[in-house]
Amino acid sequence: MERAQLKEWAKEAFHRSYWKSVLVAFILAITVGSGGSSGSSSSSGSSSDMNFGHMTEEDITIFIVAMLLVFAVIGVICIFAMAIKAFVFNPLQVGCQSYFCKGLNDVNPQLNELGRGFKPNYKNVALTMFLKDLYLWLWGLIGYVPTFVGAMGLVVWFMMSEDSNAVILFVIAFV
Repeated sequence: MERAQLKEWAKEAFHRSYWKSVLVAFILAITVGSGGSSGSSSSSGSSSDMNFGHMTEEDITIFIVAMLLVFAVIGVICIFAMAIKAFVFNPLQVGCQSYFCKGLNDVNPQLNELGRGFKPNYKNVALTMFLKDLYLWLWGLIGYVPTFVGAMGLVVWFMMSEDSNAVILFVIAFV
């Protein structure tokens, strides 16, 4: 099939059920999401402005406990979000894709195709999509390997160095 024929076939399939397709695409966009964000932060002070010398041991303990509590809450929220994605959004994504595949051949695809990921093979769908997400995440980490290796090299160099300027160079490298 040539590109022009394939394009015509897709246009016809899309226009047969235009508003349903728009709704399914909207649901798919919400559940899959972009995951991207941008932002910036600035600091008006330098790191030497942070002086913990006036804090008592009790204040430092309270600060550490509060930070651990914040990290624990963030961790629980992240685990909850991953579970929602794995058990709800991923099967819904499979249903949306199934709707579009059915729409290529059927004259009027039904919206109940959205539930296809929740049908009898739900465990397989959820597991497969989770493993796909895990695999993509792990492959995404490969870009951080040079940074990690460089950081470990700096740590080893810093630990073995007797030079007083090593601390300054170490801080500059990570700033």
